[in-house]
Order: sequence, then C-alpha cells, then structure tokens
Amino acid sequence: MVDIAKSAYLSVFTVVIVAILTVSPQTASADDANDCIKGRGEIRLNSCSRIIETKMLFGNPISPEHLATAFMSRGNSYLEMERYDQAINDYNQAIILVPDNANFYSNRANAYEQKNQSNRAISDYNTAIHLNPKFAIAYNNRGTVFKNQEKFESAIADFNKSISLNPGYPYVYLNRGTTYEQIGEFDKAESDFRMAIRLNPNDEFLVKEVYESLKRIGKEP
Repeated sequence: MVDIAKSAYLSVFTVVIVAILTVSPQTASADDANDCIKGRGEIRLNSCSRIIETKMLFGNPISPEHLATAFMSRGNSYLEMERYDQAINDYNQAIILVPDNANFYSNRANAYEQKNQSNRAISDYNTAIHLNPKFAIAYNNRGTVFKNQEKFESAIADFNKSISLNPGYPYVYLNRGTTYEQIGEFDKAESDFRMAIRLNPNDEFLVKEVYESLKRIGKEP
C-alpha cells in the first residue's frame, strides 16, 4: 500500500493495490505483468500502458478483470506523480470494466480529494463502503476527508469503525489522534499517538509524525 500524507494536520490516505495479474516466468510478457503490479514510478506506468494498449497478456486477450487491474495500477502511478486527472481517467476505465470493485472507487476518491473535490471523494468512499462494508481503509480515508472539512464527529466515527475492522493499522490512530488534537481532547490524542507508534515503531515517517504531534500538545515523545 502507498500512503499519501497531507498537511497541516496530517491526513493519511491509503491507496489500494490489488495483485491479480498472474505472472509466469516462461512468458514474454511476464516482466510487464510483474512490473505493472510490483514496479514503481515510470517502470510501473510503462508496463501497465503496454498491457492496456495491446489488451494482451501472455499472448492471449486480456480479461476485463485483468485489464481493470492494469488501469488501476497505472492510475496509482499517476496519483503518486500528482497527475490527478490522468489517475481519475484510469480509475474511471477500471470502474467501467468492473463496476463492483470497491478498491477502484476508493482509489478514485483519493485522487478527487487531492484535487480538493471533497464531495466527489466522499461519494466514492460511500460507494466503496456500500460494496464492501468491511473496507477498513475506506473508512479511514473518508474520515480524513471529514476531518479536513472540520466535521470532526463524523471523522471520529469513521476512524472508530476503521479501528474496529482493522485494529492493527497504525495510521488510523494517527489520524484520529490529530482529530482529537484539533478539538482539544489532548489526552485522547496522546493515547492514539502512542498507540500508533507502538504498532509500528520502525516506520520512520510514522515515528516522525508522532513525535511532532506529541510535541504540539506538550507531551514528551
């Protein structure tokens, strides 16, 4: 998963990566299939583009599901490059091909939020949650949008739901902690910050954000 951070008060959005392209080392297109899912940056973008343009995988016509995954993975590359309109276009194509995949809506919502189109983002997160009511990441991400809109009660409700579904994900505690910080509930904020770092003390980005957050509320890291 790829975490995209926003400031001033941190909001962490999570992009979903779904690996359903089967890789076979005996086939000529194995590298493209592998790089489209596991590659980064231009390597992933170019590999996905070749699959999308040829609509072939391992010498055979590609299935709609696999083609949709290639569009989503290329969209993720565009999102990381801050090419949001191109990311949205690719997520649109993925949704046309497979309209009942919650991950596609969640990732498109991330792109909308980066473009400050919060209402579209919330609509897509709503759809993702409707399709997959146990989609913890979508609850976290929708909560960050509510937080940015200063709808703190709705944000905390979404973070609570995300935690109930996946209590081991540290960034949702960080997000809920910064929400508590914004409404002046510093004890709850401190508890969430410390839980986040307890869950993953080796994540340098997370540790840095937690330490800065604790300092802001006058607590020792």
